[in-house]
Amino acid sequence: MTMPPQAQPASRAPGQAAILRLPNPMIAVAWLAIFVPGHLCQWWVERAFAAAVAVLGAFILFGMPSSWKSWAAARQASAFFFLIQFLFLFSFIYAIAFMGIETGPRDYFEAGRYLILWVFIVYVMRHYDDRVRRATETATAAMLYYSLFVALCYLRPVPVVSEFFRHQLYAQTKTFVNYFGTLRLAAPFENPNFLGFVTVQVLAYMLFFSRSPIRLIHCAAALLVVYFTGSRTAWVSASLVLAGAVATYAWLGILRLRLKLALQLGLALIILVGAGVKFSGNILKNSRMQALFSAIHKGGIQKEPNAAGRLEQCAQSWEYIKRSPILGWGPSKYATWDYVDNQYVLWGLRNGLAGALLIIAGLGLVATRLILSQRGDTLAMLGAATFSAAIAVELLTGEFLNNFRLFFVTWLLGTAIARKPR
Repeated sequence: MTMPPQAQPASRAPGQAAILRLPNPMIAVAWLAIFVPGHLCQWWVERAFAAAVAVLGAFILFGMPSSWKSWAAARQASAFFFLIQFLFLFSFIYAIAFMGIETGPRDYFEAGRYLILWVFIVYVMRHYDDRVRRATETATAAMLYYSLFVALCYLRPVPVVSEFFRHQLYAQTKTFVNYFGTLRLAAPFENPNFLGFVTVQVLAYMLFFSRSPIRLIHCAAALLVVYFTGSRTAWVSASLVLAGAVATYAWLGILRLRLKLALQLGLALIILVGAGVKFSGNILKNSRMQALFSAIHKGGIQKEPNAAGRLEQCAQSWEYIKRSPILGWGPSKYATWDYVDNQYVLWGLRNGLAGALLIIAGLGLVATRLILSQRGDTLAMLGAATFSAAIAVELLTGEFLNNFRLFFVTWLLGTAIARKPR
């Protein structure tokens, strides 16, 4: 499941005619994973997109050659996903045969989840190139400004456009302005927490890995988007990323006496502190912040309604897990929960403890290899560690990797880190 080094293009002999290089279809996947309105038609648009990506990946894997350097990693990924898929299907069959669960079309699609992810990951391993890396960075940066434009259209009505966003494209999402005037921003995703999950990764990428001359502007935009999501887990994760970046740049600046790093850090701190002071009143009046303060005043964060609901859901999910601890329940969206706001608990529920531990171990190995792929570059190594830690924290409050689009974007960003130019 490692992300292999980028293959070097074959050299062309003198006098040899240039070969036309067509756009890599993975570029379209990177853009659509962010902007396709997957929530439409009761999420069947997202399912159709995931299936289309799997078909595209399979077609290219069978029809186009790839670097031999990617074969070993692809074989490891294949063995891992075949094992997870087998356990997942066995869990589903066991739940139907011995626990008499009700099932339906969504479960049948979910039963093939790990086959879709396997095709996608092997496709990325064998056909990712620098064009896709650049497209991923451009698409994620574009997402930040698109989200802010949608936020503007909700806070300050724009003729025609605001109506289209509010009553058509994002009518079935959780982008809204509440009774207290606080915006919760989700676009271009369905849920504000989804947007927060992706934006925190983009923030980490821009801080540690991007070479764009306007990356600090992208970072400022990312912080604004994280704030407007109202996702308190994203706030915590973004704070973790910022703290990691400040500590890393300060340490490297002192250790290496690098003026450029010191200037970047100083400028970023001045902007951040200035913005914090300027807008502190509005931030403290945010209804999401007020709910958190109120819960702490009443005795702890567990008193906050959303947190209490998540804790109760996790407790009830544990009761299901105890009935089938080893194998789990398979997809079983109809018989158990449609979703669980904790990725780790969801893996235990769907895959059993055996499958959950295997998945967590696999992701831990991916994170370790991602960090080690940056050896020799202290900034990049610490950035990869921060990127991985932020994702691990986010998964405590959402089943983000169960969303195909979020998984695709996360894997493409991780690969962009692993394949970044030296």
